[in-house]
Order: sequence, then structure tokens, then C-alpha cells
Amino acid sequence: MDQESGGLARWFVLLMGIGFLVFSVYIYRHLAGMEATGGSMRIHWLLAFVYNTMGKGGVSAVFVLFGAMFIWLFFKGDTLDE
Repeated sequence: MDQESGGLARWFVLLMGIGFLVFSVYIYRHLAGMEATGGSMRIHWLLAFVYNTMGKGGVSAVFVLFGAMFIWLFFKGDTLDE
């Protein structure tokens, strides 16, 4: 892989990490709104399991962990290539 495409891939990893962090805030606020109004929605069974065991904070934490992992990979990616 040439240097330019490798740099682009690293920036994409950072963008994915930021996206997961933003989505974690969105999903937390969305679930909080659904709880406040008594509404319901269909979600993936794995997220439903996390929500039933840990609540809306747990679902948000899953996406925060993925975001943190991608951001960590962005900063440590240069050392992992060696």
C-alpha cells in the first residue's frame, strides 16, 4: 500500500471514531426521549439485551467504547504497521 492511501485510511479510522462518539450521544438522547414519552421502537436484539441489562447508558457506552477503540487505532496505527 502506498503512503497516500495509508494516510487516507488512517483519517477514515479517526472519522469513524468520532462518528461512533456522536452516535452514542444521539442514541442516548433518543432512548431518553422514548422513555420520557413511553414510546417504543424496534432495535437489534443485541442492543435490546444491553438496554434490558444496563439501560440507556449501557447502550451508549457500547458506542463510546467502539469510538474510543477507533480513535486509539488512529493514534497507535503508525506503530502497528511496523
